Amino acid sequence: MKHNTKKFVLQELADYRESCAENVRIRERINNLKCSGNADVTNRELKILFLRQAYLERVIVAIDNLRENLNEDLSQLFNAKFLTRPSMQDKKIIAQLNVSRAKFYKDIDLICQMLADRLGLS
Repeated sequence: MKHNTKKFVLQELADYRESCAENVRIRERINNLKCSGNADVTNRELKILFLRQAYLERVIVAIDNLRENLNEDLSQLFNAKFLTRPSMQDKKIIAQLNVSRAKFYKDIDLICQMLADRLGLS
């Protein structure tokens, strides 16, 4: 996998919770616009909202599908690295999961590759 692709995929994984929240905010904003008939929002702005929502939904569905298909070890790594404490340093996660440094990074690469495949990036 190319370095830029891996970097992009890692960022999408790191932003997963924020993407879910942003998707909900966009959906609420679109629903409010439809209900209020607010003429201040142009078609271009509405189109941008729909495009962003479609992109976020695609990423969220891909990550959710990935999470469902991970084995126990990869699932624990995914949760520790990207969900429960995303700011935790890698060495602390390695110690917590009791895995070697090489296996940790190999598994991160595998998770990135699996998500890249689901997003059509590989």
